[in-house]
Amino acid sequence: MNKLRRYPIRVLGGLAAVTGLVLWIAGMGPGRTIAVIGAFVVLLFGDSVRSFYLGKAIAQYRHASNSFRSETYEDAADEAAQAAVSLRKLGFARPAELKRLAPALSLHWAALEKLDRHEDAALVAEELVAVYRTVGQNYWERFYLADAMEQLETSLSELPADRVGAEADELLIARAELAYDANRKHARALTLVADRHLKLREYDAALPLLVQAADILRPLAAGYPDRRSSLVDTLTDLGHCLSDLDEHGRARAVYAEALDVSRTLDSTPTAQLRHLVNLAGSLRELQRYDEAVPNDEAAVAILRANLRNRDDNDRLVLALCLLGDDLRAAHRLEEALAAYQEALTVRRTTPALQAVIQTLRALGRHDEARPLEDELHQRPKPGVYTLTIPQAP
Repeated sequence: MNKLRRYPIRVLGGLAAVTGLVLWIAGMGPGRTIAVIGAFVVLLFGDSVRSFYLGKAIAQYRHASNSFRSETYEDAADEAAQAAVSLRKLGFARPAELKRLAPALSLHWAALEKLDRHEDAALVAEELVAVYRTVGQNYWERFYLADAMEQLETSLSELPADRVGAEADELLIARAELAYDANRKHARALTLVADRHLKLREYDAALPLLVQAADILRPLAAGYPDRRSSLVDTLTDLGHCLSDLDEHGRARAVYAEALDVSRTLDSTPTAQLRHLVNLAGSLRELQRYDEAVPNDEAAVAILRANLRNRDDNDRLVLALCLLGDDLRAAHRLEEALAAYQEALTVRRTTPALQAVIQTLRALGRHDEARPLEDELHQRPKPGVYTLTIPQAP
């Protein structure tokens, strides 16, 4: 019966016991019977079992703690064992209270270790591990499970080597899982704070946080593939931060790493587009145009294969113009002209038209440039609008 049902019945039983006692004192016959029935109901529906064993265990545990602090370890071991007995009975009667047994076992183990009774300590540690395996549901209880297994290993290490079982491997696995959780949360916290600094354009403050987050995520991504996307995002933010600080050499290395990691993800080629553009941009800032060109070409190829709407066309035109700019800066004018002309074919924009004209002039092909110049001059100037006012009738 749950607590919500037990409580009102227990209250009624208490009232009956008090009423019966009053009637009994007053000399009325049914008083004694009512008092006995009321007391029986209180005991039956109350939590006297829990109160009895828990109260007893608390007193025994307090004595054991005092003995341990005063370095009387024999007394501490005996008193902790008595507390454990009371708490085992409580756990048997109330399984939800089983986790209360763990502190008593831990104290019992510590006292036995101080007395060099390693075999007895190993038995206590085995029970402690079993308790945390039973009740371990959240992060902290998993942490305590790992501590319990470490206590068991400590005791077993003092015994002959053939006594050590598989607990060492289990301990390593538990520790690895806890370290993974801690590192993941640490990296997440660092990136959240760094993101705040980036929004405020405080790049010097964001930089060390992003560097530290990337250092944490690299080994995690190597062991846990689901962390690779987080590493890519952090590297991308780090590259942007370095670019804003004009540290383009470091930004290039970070963008290249982000591109390499992104290629290991189960994603479409379009997802790699931003990394190609970022890497090409950092190489452009470093005036390493020949190295930027392959990344430009890869971005153009992805955009060509994924044309669906006008926005995609605009992105393709921009990518082709960037490719043409890098080719022209690398003195590869014929290839630059081909890129510009393709951009002009996709959408006849003013920047693409200007780029074609400039490249034709640089190649000495003035006759081909003149018609395009005439077209350019006929285009309305950007930002200039003509307002026609209708005449009054």
